[in-house]
Amino acid sequence: MVGYSDEAIDFFVAEGLTFVGAEPDVGEFLEILTLGVDAMLAALDNGEITDAKTVAALLLYVRQRPR
Repeated sequence: MVGYSDEAIDFFVAEGLTFVGAEPDVGEFLEILTLGVDAMLAALDNGEITDAKTVAALLLYVRQRPR
């Protein structure tokens, strides 16, 4: 049987936000980072970001962002 998925993923870009804290669910662990474009691309190059969905989102952002 061939595997497939009908999963849809939405990516959002938000700018000018202020971090006001987090209330993760019990057992949920999140690492929240603020990275500029150069640091983000360096993290991709260094293998620090490997999740395929995140890689795709970051590369789409870099290619489509206003300059």
